[in-house]
Amino acid sequence: VFDKDLDFAFEDELSAFSTMVSSILDARNKSEALRQSELKYKTLVNNAHDLIIVTRNNQIIFANNRTLEFSGLSLNEIKQTDYVELIHPDDRLITIEAYDELRKSGMFKSRQLRIVIKNQVKWLSISAIAIEWEGQAANLTFATDITEQKLKDDELNQELQMRSLLYQLS
Repeated sequence: VFDKDLDFAFEDELSAFSTMVSSILDARNKSEALRQSELKYKTLVNNAHDLIIVTRNNQIIFANNRTLEFSGLSLNEIKQTDYVELIHPDDRLITIEAYDELRKSGMFKSRQLRIVIKNQVKWLSISAIAIEWEGQAANLTFATDITEQKLKDDELNQELQMRSLLYQLS
């Protein structure tokens, strides 16, 4: 004997079960895709040659491995530091103004600045953008260490000045 009502009920349950299994597999696939994406992001950021820093309210809230290596500070130390205090006194005002402009207009002109870490002056070339980080406004800064380039430029300028002086004296 064939009961149509029982057959429809079974088909409904089977359909519901199939939908549930499909949803679980879809969620698992999305979770795996998200995990893979996060792994790629982490690999890129932590192996970047540039310093990558996220700041909010003068505090560093994220720093990649290159930033920690460059600064010689631990992640905990760098997060407890007011980054403005790291900027060379002669470069502070113009840098603060640039970040203020970034917050107001979203515009930030790439620039070079000196920082002082552990009594050592280093040069950076920086660019920044305004972002949202963990639901709040923040600044994402990319920086390249140009200290060696600046030292070589200074040596070359001194050499040129010396040659110019010798030429004038001869």
